[in-house]
Amino acid sequence: MKKIISEISQEERNRILEMHKKAIINQHLVSEEMEPTTPEPKVGGGPLTGKLVSQLGEKTVSWGDTIVFDFGDQKNSGQGPLTINKFMGSSDNMMVDTKVPFTLRPGETFPLQVKVKLVEGGTTTRPDANGVINYDVPVYVFTDGKKPRYQYQCRATLYLQ
Repeated sequence: MKKIISEISQEERNRILEMHKKAIINQHLVSEEMEPTTPEPKVGGGPLTGKLVSQLGEKTVSWGDTIVFDFGDQKNSGQGPLTINKFMGSSDNMMVDTKVPFTLRPGETFPLQVKVKLVEGGTTTRPDANGVINYDVPVYVFTDGKKPRYQYQCRATLYLQ
């Protein structure tokens, strides 16, 4: 029986060996002496847990006042780090003073407060005929975790003076 291997060129041998190496790397072939390597699973941070609704109740206000919705401490309840990338209010009048981005280790917390300046004619601050604003507006927190977006709700019944 003829040995076919001896009849192929060195270039063809190298090509076959290279294909074999790539197949091993891609785990299509695994020799008995090699253990397949599996990529380490990415442990994403989060979930972010804490109070999701800040209810101020009834409050007498004037145009130009700033009201504060306090959500208390928000916690990274996951097993990996969680980066808070962005805060986004539903109107230009909403503001979060916390600088972003920042990263929370597992179990770490940060305080979340949303400030709203009451501006006459704003889309989220339109009173009814009696001068009452039923304020129920979301603010969003964007992360790099398993859940990329969280919605927090700011609620109050505001009476204009």
